Amino acid sequence: MFTQSNLSIKINISSLFKSSFETYYTSIIMPNKHRIHSINLSDPFIMDLFSSPTEHISKCSQLQVLILNEIESKCLENLLSNLACLPKFSSLAIALTNDLNVNNISSLICQLPVFKYCKLSAIKIETFKSLPKSNGNVSSSIEHLVINGDYDHIDLDDVLSYVSQLCRLSIDCLTDSDEIETIEYC
Repeated sequence: MFTQSNLSIKINISSLFKSSFETYYTSIIMPNKHRIHSINLSDPFIMDLFSSPTEHISKCSQLQVLILNEIESKCLENLLSNLACLPKFSSLAIALTNDLNVNNISSLICQLPVFKYCKLSAIKIETFKSLPKSNGNVSSSIEHLVINGDYDHIDLDDVLSYVSQLCRLSIDCLTDSDEIETIEYC
């Protein structure tokens, strides 16, 4: 009866032993991957499995929300690449590790097609540091951007140039703001 249902599934996996998760994955997740609406992952092993070439997250065709805690760069890059093909994916929350390689991540985030909500949490946010100012050809669909952590105000204008549809911006702490600067963004 459970496998025949059309109800959405929300998955919250904080920590499981590898053998327990493998059983859960094969008996619950894989048969119902087309019904998964939300995934909250905290364990590096589990994140690696969802970002692997054979079992990647794009098989969860109804996925709309992804929450990742303490994810490593390579795994995050793989996940973001696979999320681009999901037609309903709209919300991403990431608790970043401090050793995150930001070169590809910021551009992958901006390229997600129906992406509306992005929350980044870390001690110091440098995810968008590698983004040059947009020339107008690339625009993200992000409407709500939340940055929890220190963020350098110098990089703010470059980020805003990519989010032309932004309705809400929340930044926990702007740093290096010795002088008050007015940033106009239309």
